[in-house]
Amino acid sequence: MDLFDRCLAETEARASRDLVEFRATLPAPPNEKVRSSGSWDSRLDPTVQDPYLRATIYQRISREVLQRAVR
Repeated sequence: MDLFDRCLAETEARASRDLVEFRATLPAPPNEKVRSSGSWDSRLDPTVQDPYLRATIYQRISREVLQRAVR
């Protein structure tokens, strides 16, 4: 039983390392891209006086999707 437990633990550790290495090769998830692109709060703030900014953004990404991403 001890041999089985040790083998299972080693396999799990190796799989965890492989997963970390694999994730490092993937592009950043969309949420990370949004978070890293600066403060989106001002882009959602209706008091910001640049209506063209939001109009352009909302043509590409709906307001609801953008608000969920910011949250």
